[in-house]
Amino acid sequence: MDHAVSSPGDTGIDAGNRLNLWPWQIDAVQAWRANGHRGIVQAVTGAGKTRVAYAALRDCLMHRGRTLVIVPTAELMAQWVRGLRALHPDLRVGALSGGQKPKGDEHVIVGIVNSVTSAVSGDFIDQWLAQRIGLLVADECHKYAAPTFSRALDDRFGWRLGLTATLERTDSAEETYLLPYFASVVFNLGYERALADEVVSPWKVVRIGLPLTAPEEGQYRRLEATRRDERNQLARIWGIPTSDPEFFTRVTRAANSGDRTAARTHAIKYMRAFGEQRALTAMSKNKLDALSKTLPVLLGHIPALVFTTTTSSADEAQRVVEAPGLRAKAVHSNLAQAYRAAAMAAFEGDEIEVLLAPRVLDEGVDVPDCRVAFVIGMGSSARQLKQRLGRIIRRSPSKRWATLFYFYALGTHEDPTGDFAAGQWSDVTRFALEVQELRHEDLQLRRTIAPGVLDPGR
Repeated sequence: MDHAVSSPGDTGIDAGNRLNLWPWQIDAVQAWRANGHRGIVQAVTGAGKTRVAYAALRDCLMHRGRTLVIVPTAELMAQWVRGLRALHPDLRVGALSGGQKPKGDEHVIVGIVNSVTSAVSGDFIDQWLAQRIGLLVADECHKYAAPTFSRALDDRFGWRLGLTATLERTDSAEETYLLPYFASVVFNLGYERALADEVVSPWKVVRIGLPLTAPEEGQYRRLEATRRDERNQLARIWGIPTSDPEFFTRVTRAANSGDRTAARTHAIKYMRAFGEQRALTAMSKNKLDALSKTLPVLLGHIPALVFTTTTSSADEAQRVVEAPGLRAKAVHSNLAQAYRAAAMAAFEGDEIEVLLAPRVLDEGVDVPDCRVAFVIGMGSSARQLKQRLGRIIRRSPSKRWATLFYFYALGTHEDPTGDFAAGQWSDVTRFALEVQELRHEDLQLRRTIAPGVLDPGR
């Protein structure tokens, strides 16, 4: 169901142009306006947060204002620029990055956050705004809750809109840097309404537990002992139990601080051991064997995404996927942007069947229409899981449902039945059409996966 949103004031460049918005987007825009044109809109990945920003931009244009859009990556900058130029033929859109500079007469500038932090320290913003209303849109705003990036949140922009799927951070830095700037979260779209309004596709979940090999198990337990020792040392220093909900947040903060303290030393050792555990489970032999045996049988001609933890695991998984004859490409930060764009175009054009990535596809980037994803490694945040699900639940006319496969190492931090990972999955499994839980040590998983778990259409 499409709706138009109206805006007050002189129509200017936007005369006659109407935005088709879903009901939730209209509600979000109205809540933002009612809060003095300030606020954060939190909405599940795949629901269309960008169009809320388009409506805010239209309001600003109709007041003869200027808009600065902040993004974290070059891919997102290019995506925003393309989308904005398609809005209206007379809309002047500029880019701000290491290799691109705006002319100064643009209605909208899209800038990578690193470049924006440099630009706001000069007089360019004053000259560009020239006493006009200024709107700052922070896409993936949770990423800017840090001392350096938060300098891009310029006070000269009176209108402010933050966009995110999950504002909350493990370090709670949103309380320090984001909420004071944007004022509040003015609208929240969760899975329940997103599904009811049919702005995302339904999904099914298949979680497959696989054992570590004996050598992997031994190494994992040694690292676990290191983590336990360092955790106990920190508990003694801080005087709080390790079961405290804020304990891991404090460890992360201590490890990233510049303090020369015993707590920082123990926190660094803890985080290093945890990182090695994550790398070990992400590349476990049984996971890769399962991927090579099941992907060709399950997929047929259905394209799929494969999410990993690191660039090296993405490259290794590509080799594993290609061995049985599937066409695949990995995309990650070690590859040129042009190569990544070409790989995504090949995936969209059915030239390859599998696209693999560690983190580059997690946030914001529009992935070609796809209904199947395999997660063989991920971090500890619920945000990343929801972002990866969001890559496959965007609506399309032929998509009846999407399917998320999760390969995990049994009895480790990845295990969704354990305390560490259970919280990641609560919303994803709660609203799923179906959840299958499998543990199959002979790796012949195709025999145990129930019929109908995949939507065969494209």
